[in-house]
Amino acid sequence: VLAALRTEGHADLDLGEVDEVIRVFNLNAYDNALAPVACKVAHSCAPNVSVKVDVEAGAIEARACRPIAEGETLGSWYFQDTGLWWMGADVRRAIFETDRGFVCGCERCRGPDFCRAVPCDACGKGRCLPRPGASGGGEAPGAAQAAVEWFCDSCGRTGAGDALRLSAEAEIVPSVLLELRPPRSGTAGAAARLSSEALALLGATAEERLGRDHWAT
Repeated sequence: VLAALRTEGHADLDLGEVDEVIRVFNLNAYDNALAPVACKVAHSCAPNVSVKVDVEAGAIEARACRPIAEGETLGSWYFQDTGLWWMGADVRRAIFETDRGFVCGCERCRGPDFCRAVPCDACGKGRCLPRPGASGGGEAPGAAQAAVEWFCDSCGRTGAGDALRLSAEAEIVPSVLLELRPPRSGTAGAAARLSSEALALLGATAEERLGRDHWAT
């Protein structure tokens, strides 16, 4: 890109400037369109508006997709991959940072993560959920993930999380992600997809070790 721009006469540009412009565009553009007002709409994992681009009319429109309270920040879902919506906040935030260069700090990411729910082994009835920033919220995005507290929605038990469940999650989730978001053919990490039998086994293993409510099952 830099070489092409210099060929067009922009000899004073450096790589840092080009990288910054591309980063800003990738973060704020909708369907390759950039507008001064639309780019102010933040990303949200619990969006309240849907942003559409009308190329022929040269317009970008935001429509409410759920009731919006007075004073509530407008937020849209930035990604075409809606499968990310069902994943745990830890996975979503990591992918957002890698793909778009930001760490999500929306209300959903700062609250209890129902997508990572696992059975409570203490009471055998409830679900254990992680909630980042257990000190009361307000942490900067990214900092919350370093202080995750797990709690049961039935017996109220709290703690750092069951070691066996966390170990299972760390082992199973990467395998599930490889199937849901496989690397492009010819790129580093690309591998053959699992057979139907292997997928069934992965699903059964995930359910056995993480329970039925975890997103990876």
